[in-house]
Amino acid sequence: MNTIVPESGLQQQVQHFGTVNRHLRVLVDQIAEGALIVERLPVAGQGPQIVFVNRGVCRLTGWRPEELLGQPLAAVFDPARVAEFLMLLPRVAQVGKAAVTRAQLVTAAGETRPCRWTVSAVRDPDDRLLNFIITVAEEGGGDAAPLRAEEPGGDFLHQMARLENLEVIASGIAHDFRNQLTAVMLNISNAGAQPHGAEAQRTFLERASGSARQAKELADQLMEFARGGTPVAGLADLGNLLSECASLTLSGSNCRHQLEIGPGLWPARIDTTRIKQVIHNLLINASQAMPDGGHIQASARNVVLDAGEVPGLPPGAYVALSVHDRGTGIPAEVLPDIFKRNFTTKQKGNGLGLASSWHIVRGHHGWITVHSTPGMGTEFTVYLPACPAETIEAPPPPMYGDPPLAGGFGRVLIVDDQQVVRAAVRASVEALGYEADEAASGEEAVDRYRRRFHEERPFQLVLMDLTLPGGHSGDDALREILRLDPSARVIASSGAIESGAEADLMRLGYVGALPKPFDLQKLSRTLAGAMAAELPRA
Repeated sequence: MNTIVPESGLQQQVQHFGTVNRHLRVLVDQIAEGALIVERLPVAGQGPQIVFVNRGVCRLTGWRPEELLGQPLAAVFDPARVAEFLMLLPRVAQVGKAAVTRAQLVTAAGETRPCRWTVSAVRDPDDRLLNFIITVAEEGGGDAAPLRAEEPGGDFLHQMARLENLEVIASGIAHDFRNQLTAVMLNISNAGAQPHGAEAQRTFLERASGSARQAKELADQLMEFARGGTPVAGLADLGNLLSECASLTLSGSNCRHQLEIGPGLWPARIDTTRIKQVIHNLLINASQAMPDGGHIQASARNVVLDAGEVPGLPPGAYVALSVHDRGTGIPAEVLPDIFKRNFTTKQKGNGLGLASSWHIVRGHHGWITVHSTPGMGTEFTVYLPACPAETIEAPPPPMYGDPPLAGGFGRVLIVDDQQVVRAAVRASVEALGYEADEAASGEEAVDRYRRRFHEERPFQLVLMDLTLPGGHSGDDALREILRLDPSARVIASSGAIESGAEADLMRLGYVGALPKPFDLQKLSRTLAGAMAAELPRA
């Protein structure tokens, strides 16, 4: 409902808003950080124009306000990174989240200062984009960091490209996963159909077990890819990485692939999760360039580059990873744009894959080249600095044959909301020599543990699922059990336990971790290890 305001009242409102505006201006000028407002329409190649600055910007740059108004953002922002900054603005406007980068601020004297820049979109009540607000805070130094969004998961381009590719990889894994489950089900059925003869049953069950392990590996790979991982640099074998990524990414696709790993491949110090993302991106692009199927060649080799041999790289030792398809190719006129964010010639996808790959590789002080002939195919080559003088420790030799099971005794409480899991684990625990009881929720687990504890027949071990229905998670139940009995031995069990998470679980009070799925060997060793573990909290 519209309200008609008398003229005198309208004048009072205008005066009121003018006073508020002056107060806001004084407030903005008091903050230590620099604040700019820039127009939503950029100046070609230079970024949007500055329409407001506070005193913080003037203090940091040495410019007067009137000297900056109407200037492009490149007047104060690192000119070498303006194009990268521009790629981020449409996404900020779309999702409405702040984004940050660390880049050099340029002063009136031509000097540079490392600063942290935060940009947010401003919209009117009708949700129309008005402009962007940027704040600038001086930092103590360091190299420029890649642009990223302030959201869980880290680097924006990496995160979005990973999500774009997740559907492609998941569909391929689902194909192979169903094949493995088919083999499991048929072999178990065949084992049960044998009228007699333990040897025939054993053969079928061994086949089922092998297929189940294959399915577990597929699930582990998908979980690792979906999580993204925390960036950690370490020495890695890029040949093994390329082989692993090719098997995962092209699983279930109609493309064949051939690997060529050069002799004596040098290791490289990389963030494995990020470089996997780059390889996934390139392999997916290659397979999508051949929708009717085809042949993909992937290779890894040592190269020693001379000065100027690859633009943007100093001379030295590198490992070159190449992915070559025989697809449609890329027209010459669009080749310069393929690493720009949101550029894509595909009907599906948002064009983040190559942009993300470019930023990841540059963050590793490497480079990506591309050669393409329309109608003949495309070859991408990633150059990463190598470490020829370093070696990777060889993994321990594989063990042949199953080691003996670790039996035990004592009472074990099995906590899991899935009855089929509880039944299978209980049978296994009892086969190992333990007594077993079950609980389907965190509340039931605490009640059973409390009753046995007061009856002076406590459980020696608790196998606790971490994701439980109702009000009690596994961690909640753990805390209540430890309050009742500080010497309780609780093992965390879940399909969501990440590699390397055992130390964090120990800090919470668990005495061991048993990621799902697990077999009888793993269960026996985990139970025996938990029984023997020291309890520093006791």
